[in-house]
Amino acid sequence: MSVDAYQPVEQMLHDRIGLEPAALGPKAIECAVAERMRLLGINTTASYAELAAASGREFAALIELVVVPETWFFRDREPFVFLADFIRSERQRFRAQDTLRILSAPCATGEEPYSIAMTCLDCGLDRGRFIVDAMDINEKFLTKARAAVYGRNSFRGNGPAFRGQYFNPEEQAYALKPEVRACVRFFKANIIDAGSLPPCAPYDIVFCRNLLIYLHDQARLKIIAVIDRLLAPGGLLFIGHVEATPPLMQIFENVNHQGAFALRKKKQTSCPGWPDGGITAAPNAPPENEIVRPSGQSGPAPEPAPTPLPRPPPASVISENIERANRLADGGFLKEAEEICKEILKNDAPNARAHFLLGLIREAQENNRGAEECFHRAIYLDAGFTEAILHLAALKEKNGDNSAAVLLRRRAAAINARNVRKK
Repeated sequence: MSVDAYQPVEQMLHDRIGLEPAALGPKAIECAVAERMRLLGINTTASYAELAAASGREFAALIELVVVPETWFFRDREPFVFLADFIRSERQRFRAQDTLRILSAPCATGEEPYSIAMTCLDCGLDRGRFIVDAMDINEKFLTKARAAVYGRNSFRGNGPAFRGQYFNPEEQAYALKPEVRACVRFFKANIIDAGSLPPCAPYDIVFCRNLLIYLHDQARLKIIAVIDRLLAPGGLLFIGHVEATPPLMQIFENVNHQGAFALRKKKQTSCPGWPDGGITAAPNAPPENEIVRPSGQSGPAPEPAPTPLPRPPPASVISENIERANRLADGGFLKEAEEICKEILKNDAPNARAHFLLGLIREAQENNRGAEECFHRAIYLDAGFTEAILHLAALKEKNGDNSAAVLLRRRAAAINARNVRKK
């Protein structure tokens, strides 16, 4: 059957949940549609597309096959190590009148939000001092999450100690203890559709890991706008290995904790030109253009004086310098090439090409960590920079992080597929 036969279903997934079909790998959607057609006894993709468009239940069944959650308790570990450090450093505040509010979206079958809750309990927070909200678009995943009974695949690593502390053995599975289950509130919502979200006050922390990589550009912008409205200034955002993009970095800054993949929301942020996330302001929050004065009076926030930015050299000069650095690096003059790249970045910090070239130089110098940082910066600045994405994938694989390498290669394939369609 021709690839075009599946186009209506792909378009439906694109429009309703923001999915970039190419990000799933070749034939993922075709296989899911074929399986649903087989189970339902439908003979043509056109007939199936009509059914999926008309039936919310069938569309949910399709999503379940297309979006297979790969999750387990304390996945990647370091985000939870950093979460614990954050809670302990802020402990006095959360012991007092404030409640720590955390969101997991999407939450899949519940392993992530329950890991968050266990981390809070391990840090000594009483149940009344924190709230974990968890949302997902898939009702079947949520049903499993609420039941909180898990098989061995949800426990990876060498003898997780938390299992004996927080779970009860149950035949061939493990049931989460009620006191942990009570810490998490699950609800069905689509984060790309702000209207489906319940009213909620700003969160201190949002986990949104390994979602953005599967979405098209417009959907990413919508979700970033929603997260911006959900997350309090100074709050933390946990993302996947390779999901930092230029729009995210406009309002977030990196957290210095290796492997946590955490960003902190800047105190003063704005999202000009972004799609409206549709989230209403928290109750009792002052209008965005007002500030509360020490005297209790309010008034318009003063406009900060604009800071003049240094003017970068002309693009032609920058391009010539990058070519010169390239030639020097190819000739083995790594130090000289490195100095040129640094000089370029002094005057033109957002130059993705210069960061990428500096990453290649770092790699040739056997400074893999430095190379990885440079490739990440290049991708932050240019989300479609496939050459940087593939070099970062090779470096991740070399360092033994195969799961990150797979995600990066999928991302590069999705970008290439989009570019082919545009031609």
